[in-house]
Amino acid sequence: MRIFLLLITSLFFIGGCQSFTSLPFTNQNNSEPDIPSHPMQGQRYTTPELFLILDNGSGEHSLQPISVRARTQSHRQPDIQVRGVIAKGTALQILGASADGEKHRVWLGYQQQRFMFTMASVTETDIQWFVTADDCQHLRQCRIWQNEIQRCMSAQTCKTFLQFDLTNEQGQHLRNLRPPFPPALLSNTLNPIRQYSQQQGLLFEPDPVLAEGVLNADVTALAHLFFHQTAFNIRRNGIYAAD
Repeated sequence: MRIFLLLITSLFFIGGCQSFTSLPFTNQNNSEPDIPSHPMQGQRYTTPELFLILDNGSGEHSLQPISVRARTQSHRQPDIQVRGVIAKGTALQILGASADGEKHRVWLGYQQQRFMFTMASVTETDIQWFVTADDCQHLRQCRIWQNEIQRCMSAQTCKTFLQFDLTNEQGQHLRNLRPPFPPALLSNTLNPIRQYSQQQGLLFEPDPVLAEGVLNADVTALAHLFFHQTAFNIRRNGIYAAD
């Protein structure tokens, strides 16, 4: 039931929702006049796992826990861009919160920026957070991506080894094939990562005969690949440190 609530809450924000009447919060000390005040304003929220900074074109960036995206990889969301990451264990400042019907939102501040967060339940006096430190640890895909992304946060760029699902021109993943693979099949499989690397000025070094390669990228680019993993044909658990 808890996993279902996490998925619905995440997709609810991304897909848009109907507006309802806000709870009557009355804290008058809010330094952000366009953010609804809340009694917990000014307190800290420590991230229990790595958070992705997302931009869906609305003009306001949001935060999504990495475990939520790990559970919803089958939902392609091409219009969303990953603009950065916030490491596990980072203290964020609560700027305000609101509850509009079933839509609960918290605004969090970090490094002079503010972000909207929906993985919480807001009442007039309290905020209950849906994400725990166990959520990512219980998902192998989430765990290995979080470890690699956090490793890359300590360097300007890092080398990451990626494996890919062989994919034909129709976008179908092909199983039980053995190398050497047909050049046309390899080309089709790796085209998305090649195009992205060229657009972003990244270095991707493919293996000449296998559906894998080493990517030299910064942490934001790597997190973007994780978010759009399916679109790039990256194998579910096919990521390793390469340096």
